Formats: sequence, structure tokens, C-alpha cells
Amino acid sequence: MAIQVPDIERLAAALRAKRDALARLDEPVRRSLEALRAVVQDAFDTEGAAVGVSWPPLAPGTLRAKLRGGFPPQPLVRTGLLRDGWAVDAGAAGGSLTSLAPYAWVHQDGAGRVPQRRFLPEPDQSSAVLRAVFFDHIQTALSEEA
Repeated sequence: MAIQVPDIERLAAALRAKRDALARLDEPVRRSLEALRAVVQDAFDTEGAAVGVSWPPLAPGTLRAKLRGGFPPQPLVRTGLLRDGWAVDAGAAGGSLTSLAPYAWVHQDGAGRVPQRRFLPEPDQSSAVLRAVFFDHIQTALSEEA
């Protein structure tokens, strides 16, 4: 009685292909950052609810000034730069999602008379997004035919 392992080299080649597919991280890093970018957009669409904290309403004087100036009544939207101006820089070693608005931190953290209106996800929400994208990457790499 014997168990034969035919064509071990073909099996080794298939395992190397899986390893190589798993090692290609630039795409899941980019997808992760794009998914986080979508969370930021959702935060603007839901006035903070998407990141767990609803934004305080605009002060009556601020709202009147926005409407007089022809700007939209939503908080944090005047030119659209804070909502739409985000740069994704992704590579195999990591990446970043960066606001092009130099004043983004003022609204994210609050400062002086400007109330905090968070639009970035908390670390646990970011981690959940990253886990989902990378889990999908692993499943796809392991299920592909070598």
C-alpha cells in the first residue's frame, strides 16, 4: 500500500503563485483608501452620522451668511474642497488619504469658536474597512486558479 504524490513541482508552482498573489499589496492598499474616502463622503452626506457623531447645526448667523452668499446650507460645504478634495497615495508599502484643504483639521478637531465636526472615521471603523478589503484580497488570491 502506498500514497503517491504526483507532480510535486506543479503543486510547488501553484503555491508560489498563491504566495505572489498574496504579496501584491498595492491594489488592496488603494482599495482600502478608496473605501475610507467613501466613508468620508458618507460623513458629509449624513452630517457626521456615518462616523458616529452627528454634527452640531450651524449657528443662525452662519447659516444666514451662507445663504446670503449663495452657498449651500450644509455645514462644511462652501466651495466643496473639504468634502471633495482628497488625495489617495497608495503603494505596496502603505498609503495615505490626505485632505487638500489646509483647514481640514480645524473642523475635524474643533478650534476656538469652531465646533468639532468629524468627517474622518475613528480607528476602529478604519480597521473594520481595512480588514474587509484585505480579507477579500486574501480570499481572491487563494481562490484563483494557479
